Amino acid sequence: MGNIDDMYLFKTIAESGSFSVASRHLCVPKSTLARRLAALEESLGLALFNKTGRELQLTNFGHECLNHCQKIAKEADEIFFLAEKHKTVPDGFLHIIFPPLLGEQVAEDVALAFTLNNPGIRIHIDTDTTVLDPRVDSADIIIHVAFDPLPDLNIVARKIAEAPYALVANPEIFGSSAPPASPAELRNWPCLAFGQKQPRASWQVQDGTRSLNLEFTPRLSTTHLPTLRRAALKGLGIAALPALACVDDISAGRLIRVLPDWTTAPGIIHAIYPSGKSLTTAARKALEMFVEQIRRHVESFTF
Repeated sequence: MGNIDDMYLFKTIAESGSFSVASRHLCVPKSTLARRLAALEESLGLALFNKTGRELQLTNFGHECLNHCQKIAKEADEIFFLAEKHKTVPDGFLHIIFPPLLGEQVAEDVALAFTLNNPGIRIHIDTDTTVLDPRVDSADIIIHVAFDPLPDLNIVARKIAEAPYALVANPEIFGSSAPPASPAELRNWPCLAFGQKQPRASWQVQDGTRSLNLEFTPRLSTTHLPTLRRAALKGLGIAALPALACVDDISAGRLIRVLPDWTTAPGIIHAIYPSGKSLTTAARKALEMFVEQIRRHVESFTF
């Protein structure tokens, strides 16, 4: 079947179910994949796929080939993993994704310092809060903040730290009125949400003995934490913010704690990667730097 590259391309296309998904995974144009697959089928003299519209369905021969290609690709990967284990100097390409606020405060500096100290490294940095599966964007490491259990995606999610959150607001929004004295009174005030576009949002709050789920219609919602902080500072409403985003604003009187006897669910910071075995020497060393520096940074902020 040509060479190992052809086998790997065919395996990825078959497992992805489409040229588009395989193209994103491999970072290879769809036109190139289609051309390589056609050349492979021509060299074999048999079709690997039944092409019906946009769907790709394996032929019987294709199913047999896929089984063999998966075994060959696995063995080839083992050889590269073995080579990485014996490397002592990080080199190669790294793709890292982290949330904007953590990026501004600590992750960007860690990534830049790692790249500066390792001349053989090339790096691409993305800021995002929504990507959970590093395989989707061919990322080596994703730093992700979660408030709910992560879905089972057959990936590794290493807990780094818990970031404490609290409800805060610009004191001017209350005017001459008293701030909310109980969770029930929050419904009388505009609230801001962190997350995807949604008609309703919620906060999980507790006071040590009780735990409540507070639903509300957000006046503003965003997946960008710095925007949420600015909205709270502008007086748009009450927001749940991490200590690392607002303790300085609280100390300066720009924000105040709302329901200070109640705490909101912490943000669990994870380092997500496909598997420990698949980490290159560069990714493994970068991961340890991220874990150490982010944990130290987050633990320095409390309410």
